[in-house]
Amino acid sequence: MSLKPYKISFCIVCMNRLCQLSETLLKNIEDNAGYENIEFVLLNYNSQDGMEEWVKENMSEFISSGRLVYYKTIQPQSFSHSHSKNLAFNLATGHIVCNINADHFTGTDFANYVNREFSDCENIVLTPIDFPRARRGFRPAKDVFGKVCVLKKSFEQVKGFDERMKGYGFEDFDFVNRLELSGVKRRLIDDFAFLKYISHSEESRYDLKEEMINSIYVHYVSSSKTEFLFLDAQQRFKRFLVADNFGEGSANYDNAYRTRDIKFETTIMRPGIEEGVWREDSADVYLNFDSGRSDVLCKRDFGLLRDKGKIKFYRLSDAKLVKEIINSSYFIPNRYIMERNLVRKLVRANPNRFGAGVVFKNFLESPIDVA
Repeated sequence: MSLKPYKISFCIVCMNRLCQLSETLLKNIEDNAGYENIEFVLLNYNSQDGMEEWVKENMSEFISSGRLVYYKTIQPQSFSHSHSKNLAFNLATGHIVCNINADHFTGTDFANYVNREFSDCENIVLTPIDFPRARRGFRPAKDVFGKVCVLKKSFEQVKGFDERMKGYGFEDFDFVNRLELSGVKRRLIDDFAFLKYISHSEESRYDLKEEMINSIYVHYVSSSKTEFLFLDAQQRFKRFLVADNFGEGSANYDNAYRTRDIKFETTIMRPGIEEGVWREDSADVYLNFDSGRSDVLCKRDFGLLRDKGKIKFYRLSDAKLVKEIINSSYFIPNRYIMERNLVRKLVRANPNRFGAGVVFKNFLESPIDVA
Protein backbone atom coordinates (compact mmCIF):
# COMPACT_ATOMS: atom_id res chain seq x y z
CA MET A 1 0.00 0.00 0.00
CA SER A 2 1.36 3.39 -1.01
CA LEU A 3 1.11 5.90 1.84
CA LYS A 4 -0.13 9.37 1.00
CA PRO A 5 1.45 12.47 2.57
CA TYR A 6 -1.66 13.63 4.42
CA LYS A 7 -1.39 16.57 6.75
CA ILE A 8 -3.11 15.55 10.00
CA SER A 9 -4.56 17.99 12.52
CA PHE A 10 -5.13 16.73 16.05
CA CYS A 11 -7.70 19.11 17.56
CA ILE A 12 -8.02 19.55 21.33
CA VAL A 13 -10.67 21.82 22.82
CA CYS A 14 -10.41 22.67 26.47
CA MET A 15 -12.43 24.61 29.02
CA ASN A 16 -11.17 24.36 32.59
CA ARG A 17 -9.49 20.98 32.03
CA LEU A 18 -5.87 21.99 32.60
CA CYS A 19 -5.44 19.22 35.17
CA GLN A 20 -5.95 16.68 32.35
CA LEU A 21 -4.36 18.63 29.50
CA SER A 22 -1.12 19.02 31.44
CA GLU A 23 -0.84 15.22 31.58
CA THR A 24 -1.78 14.42 27.97
CA LEU A 25 -0.64 17.18 25.61
CA LEU A 26 3.13 16.86 25.86
CA LYS A 27 2.86 13.06 25.93
CA ASN A 28 0.74 13.07 22.77
CA ILE A 29 3.15 15.37 20.93
CA GLU A 30 6.08 13.13 21.89
CA ASP A 31 4.21 9.93 20.96
CA ASN A 32 3.67 11.27 17.42
CA ALA A 33 7.11 12.81 16.89
CA GLY A 34 7.80 10.33 14.09
CA TYR A 35 5.10 11.81 11.85
CA GLU A 36 6.28 15.03 10.22
CA ASN A 37 3.19 16.47 8.55
CA ILE A 38 1.15 17.10 11.69
CA GLU A 39 -0.22 19.94 13.75
CA PHE A 40 -1.81 19.98 17.18
CA VAL A 41 -4.58 22.58 17.27
CA LEU A 42 -5.26 23.58 20.87
CA LEU A 43 -8.39 25.70 21.42
CA ASN A 44 -8.67 27.43 24.78
CA TYR A 45 -12.44 27.72 25.06
CA ASN A 46 -12.38 30.60 27.57
CA SER A 47 -10.75 28.56 30.33
CA GLN A 48 -10.44 30.21 33.73
CA ASP A 49 -7.95 27.77 35.27
CA GLY A 50 -4.61 29.26 34.21
CA MET A 51 -4.42 27.32 30.95
CA GLU A 52 -2.91 30.17 28.91
CA GLU A 53 -0.14 30.76 31.44
CA TRP A 54 0.64 27.03 31.49
CA VAL A 55 0.83 26.87 27.67
CA LYS A 56 3.17 29.90 27.57
CA GLU A 57 5.44 28.38 30.18
CA ASN A 58 5.55 24.80 28.93
CA MET A 59 4.69 24.63 25.22
CA SER A 60 6.43 27.62 23.60
CA GLU A 61 9.01 25.54 21.72
CA PHE A 62 6.27 23.54 19.99
CA ILE A 63 4.40 26.74 19.07
CA SER A 64 7.62 28.19 17.62
CA SER A 65 8.20 25.06 15.54
CA GLY A 66 4.60 25.04 14.27
CA ARG A 67 3.95 21.64 15.81
CA LEU A 68 1.39 23.23 18.13
CA VAL A 69 -0.98 26.04 17.15
CA TYR A 70 -2.67 27.74 20.09
CA TYR A 71 -5.99 29.57 19.83
CA LYS A 72 -8.08 31.26 22.46
CA THR A 73 -11.66 32.51 22.43
CA ILE A 74 -13.12 34.58 25.24
CA GLN A 75 -16.72 34.52 24.01
CA PRO A 76 -18.23 31.28 25.43
CA GLN A 77 -19.65 31.36 28.94
CA SER A 78 -20.36 27.63 29.03
CA PHE A 79 -18.89 24.65 27.25
CA SER A 80 -20.45 23.38 24.04
CA HIS A 81 -18.87 20.22 22.65
CA SER A 82 -20.46 20.70 19.23
CA HIS A 83 -19.54 24.34 18.74
CA SER A 84 -16.03 24.01 20.19
CA LYS A 85 -15.21 21.03 17.96
CA ASN A 86 -16.59 22.82 14.91
CA LEU A 87 -14.51 25.89 15.69
CA ALA A 88 -11.33 23.83 16.19
CA PHE A 89 -11.93 21.82 12.98
CA ASN A 90 -12.51 25.06 11.06
CA LEU A 91 -9.18 26.40 12.36
CA ALA A 92 -7.30 23.21 11.44
CA THR A 93 -5.28 23.20 8.21
CA GLY A 94 -4.90 19.44 7.81
CA HIS A 95 -6.39 17.19 5.15
CA ILE A 96 -7.49 14.96 8.03
CA VAL A 97 -8.98 16.37 11.25
CA CYS A 98 -9.05 14.35 14.47
CA ASN A 99 -10.78 15.28 17.69
CA ILE A 100 -8.72 14.37 20.74
CA ASN A 101 -10.32 15.18 24.10
CA ALA A 102 -8.19 16.75 26.83
CA ASP A 103 -8.26 13.47 28.78
CA HIS A 104 -7.24 11.31 25.79
CA PHE A 105 -3.87 9.76 25.10
CA THR A 106 -3.38 9.25 21.37
CA GLY A 107 -1.12 6.24 21.82
CA THR A 108 2.31 5.77 20.25
CA ASP A 109 2.41 6.55 16.51
CA PHE A 110 -1.33 7.17 16.30
CA ALA A 111 -0.72 9.65 13.45
CA ASN A 112 1.04 6.94 11.41
CA TYR A 113 -1.91 4.62 12.05
CA VAL A 114 -4.35 7.32 10.88
CA ASN A 115 -2.27 7.93 7.76
CA ARG A 116 -2.22 4.22 6.90
CA GLU A 117 -6.00 3.89 7.33
CA PHE A 118 -6.79 6.86 5.10
CA SER A 119 -4.18 5.82 2.54
CA ASP A 120 -6.03 2.50 2.30
CA CYS A 121 -9.41 4.26 1.89
CA GLU A 122 -10.11 7.98 2.05
CA ASN A 123 -13.86 7.74 2.39
CA ILE A 124 -13.90 6.69 6.04
CA VAL A 125 -14.44 8.02 9.54
CA LEU A 126 -12.21 6.51 12.22
CA THR A 127 -14.08 6.10 15.49
CA PRO A 128 -14.43 3.70 18.44
CA ILE A 129 -18.21 4.20 18.32
CA ASP A 130 -19.79 0.94 17.21
CA PHE A 131 -23.38 2.10 17.61
CA PRO A 132 -25.81 0.78 16.50
CA ARG A 133 -24.21 -2.51 15.46
CA ALA A 134 -22.34 -3.26 18.70
CA ARG A 135 -19.67 -5.72 17.57
CA ARG A 136 -19.60 -8.69 19.94
CA GLY A 137 -16.80 -8.44 22.47
CA PHE A 138 -15.87 -4.83 21.54
CA ARG A 139 -16.62 -2.64 24.55
CA PRO A 140 -14.53 0.54 24.61
CA ALA A 141 -15.07 2.92 27.51
CA LYS A 142 -17.43 5.80 26.78
CA ASP A 143 -14.56 8.10 27.79
CA VAL A 144 -12.99 7.56 24.34
CA PHE A 145 -16.07 7.98 22.15
CA GLY A 146 -15.03 11.55 21.32
CA LYS A 147 -11.94 10.38 19.41
CA VAL A 148 -12.93 10.71 15.76
CA CYS A 149 -10.89 11.28 12.57
CA VAL A 150 -12.27 12.26 9.17
CA LEU A 151 -11.29 14.15 6.04
CA LYS A 152 -11.88 17.86 6.56
CA LYS A 153 -13.90 17.99 3.35
CA SER A 154 -16.21 15.27 4.75
CA PHE A 155 -16.60 17.30 7.95
CA GLU A 156 -17.55 20.31 5.83
CA GLN A 157 -19.90 18.23 3.67
CA VAL A 158 -22.12 17.33 6.65
CA LYS A 159 -21.70 20.83 8.15
CA GLY A 160 -19.98 19.66 11.28
CA PHE A 161 -21.35 18.68 14.65
CA ASP A 162 -24.97 19.64 15.28
CA GLU A 163 -24.82 22.86 17.31
CA ARG A 164 -28.38 22.44 18.54
CA MET A 165 -26.81 19.94 20.91
CA LYS A 166 -25.76 21.71 24.07
CA GLY A 167 -23.25 20.47 26.59
CA TYR A 168 -21.94 16.93 26.39
CA GLY A 169 -23.22 13.66 24.98
CA PHE A 170 -24.32 12.10 21.67
CA GLU A 171 -22.87 14.89 19.49
CA ASP A 172 -20.15 12.47 18.34
CA PHE A 173 -22.66 9.63 17.75
CA ASP A 174 -24.79 11.96 15.64
CA PHE A 175 -21.77 13.25 13.70
CA VAL A 176 -20.72 9.70 12.76
CA ASN A 177 -24.31 8.78 11.88
CA ARG A 178 -24.63 11.71 9.47
CA LEU A 179 -21.24 10.98 7.91
CA GLU A 180 -22.49 7.46 7.19
CA LEU A 181 -25.70 8.83 5.69
CA SER A 182 -23.51 10.96 3.38
CA GLY A 183 -21.71 7.83 2.14
CA VAL A 184 -18.65 7.87 4.43
CA LYS A 185 -17.78 4.42 5.78
CA ARG A 186 -17.36 3.83 9.50
CA ARG A 187 -14.04 2.17 10.38
CA LEU A 188 -13.46 1.18 13.99
CA ILE A 189 -10.47 2.18 16.08
CA ASP A 190 -10.33 -1.18 17.80
CA ASP A 191 -6.72 -1.24 18.97
CA PHE A 192 -6.91 -0.45 22.68
CA ALA A 193 -3.37 0.97 22.52
CA PHE A 194 -5.05 3.98 20.88
CA LEU A 195 -7.92 4.13 23.36
CA LYS A 196 -6.24 5.10 26.62
CA TYR A 197 -7.51 7.97 28.73
CA ILE A 198 -7.50 9.59 32.15
CA SER A 199 -10.39 8.25 34.20
CA HIS A 200 -12.52 10.76 36.09
CA SER A 201 -15.94 11.06 37.68
CA GLU A 202 -19.16 11.29 35.67
CA GLU A 203 -20.01 14.72 37.07
CA SER A 204 -16.67 16.15 35.92
CA ARG A 205 -17.49 15.40 32.27
CA TYR A 206 -20.13 18.07 32.16
CA ASP A 207 -21.41 20.98 34.19
CA LEU A 208 -24.24 19.82 36.41
CA LYS A 209 -24.96 22.95 38.39
CA GLU A 210 -28.14 22.77 40.39
CA GLU A 211 -28.08 26.55 40.76
CA MET A 212 -28.76 26.74 37.01
CA ILE A 213 -32.21 25.23 37.66
CA ASN A 214 -34.82 27.41 39.32
CA SER A 215 -37.31 24.59 39.81
CA ILE A 216 -38.49 21.25 38.44
CA TYR A 217 -42.12 20.19 38.17
CA VAL A 218 -43.53 16.79 37.27
CA HIS A 219 -46.86 15.59 35.97
CA TYR A 220 -47.48 11.87 36.45
CA VAL A 221 -49.38 10.85 33.31
CA SER A 222 -49.32 7.12 34.05
CA SER A 223 -47.18 4.50 35.77
CA SER A 224 -44.78 4.58 32.81
CA LYS A 225 -45.07 8.19 31.56
CA THR A 226 -43.98 11.37 33.30
CA GLU A 227 -44.04 14.91 31.99
CA PHE A 228 -41.24 17.23 33.13
CA LEU A 229 -41.12 21.00 33.30
CA PHE A 230 -37.68 22.51 33.93
CA LEU A 231 -37.53 26.22 34.76
CA ASP A 232 -33.95 27.47 34.62
CA ALA A 233 -32.32 30.47 36.23
CA GLN A 234 -32.04 32.28 32.86
CA GLN A 235 -35.86 32.35 32.54
CA ARG A 236 -35.88 29.59 29.92
CA PHE A 237 -37.90 26.39 30.26
CA LYS A 238 -38.03 22.90 28.80
CA ARG A 239 -41.16 20.74 28.81
CA PHE A 240 -41.16 17.12 27.64
CA LEU A 241 -42.88 13.79 28.15
CA VAL A 242 -40.71 10.79 29.06
CA ALA A 243 -41.80 7.17 28.68
CA ASP A 244 -40.27 4.35 30.72
CA ASN A 245 -39.75 1.75 27.97
CA PHE A 246 -39.37 -1.13 30.40
CA GLY A 247 -42.40 -0.13 32.42
CA GLU A 248 -44.56 0.45 29.33
CA GLY A 249 -46.62 -2.66 28.70
CA SER A 250 -45.37 -4.38 31.86
CA ALA A 251 -48.94 -5.47 32.70
CA ASN A 252 -49.28 -7.20 29.32
CA TYR A 253 -48.70 -10.95 29.81
CA ASP A 254 -47.56 -11.30 26.19
CA ASN A 255 -44.39 -9.34 27.02
CA ALA A 256 -43.27 -12.17 29.31
CA TYR A 257 -42.90 -14.44 26.26
CA ARG A 258 -41.30 -12.18 23.69
CA THR A 259 -38.11 -10.19 23.35
CA ARG A 260 -38.73 -6.50 22.98
CA ASP A 261 -36.31 -4.41 20.95
CA ILE A 262 -35.61 -1.70 23.52
CA LYS A 263 -32.54 0.43 22.81
CA PHE A 264 -32.88 2.96 25.64
CA GLU A 265 -34.52 2.81 29.04
CA THR A 266 -36.44 6.02 28.37
CA THR A 267 -37.80 7.77 25.29
CA ILE A 268 -39.07 11.32 24.76
CA MET A 269 -42.57 11.19 23.36
CA ARG A 270 -44.17 13.56 20.87
CA PRO A 271 -44.18 16.51 20.51
CA GLY A 272 -40.60 16.28 21.75
CA ILE A 273 -38.81 18.94 23.77
CA GLU A 274 -40.75 22.18 23.85
CA GLU A 275 -38.85 25.29 24.92
CA GLY A 276 -39.59 28.88 25.67
CA VAL A 277 -39.42 31.74 28.17
CA TRP A 278 -41.08 31.75 31.58
CA ARG A 279 -41.98 34.39 34.13
CA GLU A 280 -44.02 34.39 37.31
CA ASP A 281 -45.90 36.58 39.72
CA SER A 282 -47.37 35.79 43.10
CA ALA A 283 -50.26 33.85 41.57
CA ASP A 284 -49.19 32.35 38.25
CA VAL A 285 -46.35 30.98 36.14
CA TYR A 286 -46.49 32.09 32.49
CA LEU A 287 -45.00 29.88 29.78
CA ASN A 288 -44.38 31.48 26.39
CA PHE A 289 -43.31 28.77 23.95
CA ASP A 290 -40.86 29.45 21.13
CA SER A 291 -43.54 28.05 18.81
CA GLY A 292 -45.82 30.97 19.66
CA ARG A 293 -48.37 29.36 21.97
CA SER A 294 -48.57 30.04 25.68
CA ASP A 295 -49.78 28.42 28.90
CA VAL A 296 -50.65 29.85 32.29
CA LEU A 297 -50.01 27.65 35.30
CA CYS A 298 -51.86 28.73 38.42
CA LYS A 299 -50.06 28.32 41.74
CA ARG A 300 -51.70 26.40 44.56
CA ASP A 301 -50.73 25.34 48.05
CA PHE A 302 -48.16 22.57 48.63
CA GLY A 303 -46.25 23.48 45.49
CA LEU A 304 -49.12 22.40 43.24
CA LEU A 305 -49.60 23.93 39.82
CA ARG A 306 -52.82 23.61 37.90
CA ASP A 307 -52.66 24.01 34.11
CA LYS A 308 -55.99 25.60 33.13
CA GLY A 309 -57.62 23.26 35.61
CA LYS A 310 -56.61 20.15 33.62
CA ILE A 311 -53.08 19.01 34.45
CA LYS A 312 -51.44 18.92 37.84
CA PHE A 313 -47.73 19.59 38.10
CA TYR A 314 -46.01 18.99 41.43
CA ARG A 315 -42.91 20.94 42.37
CA LEU A 316 -40.02 18.75 43.52
CA SER A 317 -38.63 19.90 46.83
CA ASP A 318 -36.33 17.04 47.81
CA ALA A 319 -32.76 18.18 47.01
CA LYS A 320 -31.46 14.65 46.47
CA LEU A 321 -34.26 13.82 44.02
CA VAL A 322 -33.76 17.10 42.15
CA LYS A 323 -30.05 16.30 41.71
CA GLU A 324 -30.82 12.76 40.50
CA ILE A 325 -33.28 14.06 37.91
CA ILE A 326 -30.83 16.72 36.70
CA ASN A 327 -28.17 14.00 36.31
CA SER A 328 -30.42 11.48 34.59
CA SER A 329 -32.01 13.99 32.24
CA TYR A 330 -28.78 15.70 31.18
CA PHE A 331 -28.33 13.59 28.03
CA ILE A 332 -31.98 13.43 26.99
CA PRO A 333 -32.14 16.56 24.78
CA ASN A 334 -29.03 15.65 22.75
CA ARG A 335 -30.12 12.04 22.37
CA TYR A 336 -33.51 13.21 21.15
CA ILE A 337 -31.86 15.36 18.45
CA MET A 338 -29.69 12.40 17.40
CA GLU A 339 -32.70 10.09 17.13
CA ARG A 340 -34.71 12.66 15.17
CA ASN A 341 -31.79 13.18 12.78
CA LEU A 342 -31.67 9.43 12.15
CA VAL A 343 -35.40 9.18 11.52
CA ARG A 344 -35.28 12.16 9.13
CA LYS A 345 -32.05 10.87 7.53
CA LEU A 346 -30.55 14.29 8.05
CA VAL A 347 -27.05 14.62 6.57
CA ARG A 348 -26.27 18.32 6.89
CA ALA A 349 -26.66 19.95 10.29
CA ASN A 350 -26.51 23.68 11.04
CA PRO A 351 -28.45 25.30 8.16
CA ASN A 352 -26.40 28.47 8.44
CA ARG A 353 -22.76 28.86 9.48
CA PHE A 354 -21.15 26.59 12.06
CA GLY A 355 -18.05 26.76 14.22
CA ALA A 356 -18.07 30.55 14.09
CA GLY A 357 -16.27 32.73 16.60
CA VAL A 358 -13.54 35.22 17.32
CA VAL A 359 -10.16 33.75 18.30
CA PHE A 360 -6.65 34.90 19.10
CA LYS A 361 -3.73 32.90 17.68
CA ASN A 362 -0.48 32.15 19.53
CA PHE A 363 -0.93 34.94 22.14
CA LEU A 364 -1.26 37.67 19.49
CA GLU A 365 -3.58 40.57 20.25
CA SER A 366 -5.18 40.86 16.81
CA PRO A 367 -8.46 38.89 16.66
CA ILE A 368 -9.37 36.44 13.90
CA ASP A 369 -13.03 36.20 12.91
CA VAL A 370 -13.91 32.62 11.99
CA ALA A 371 -17.06 32.75 9.87
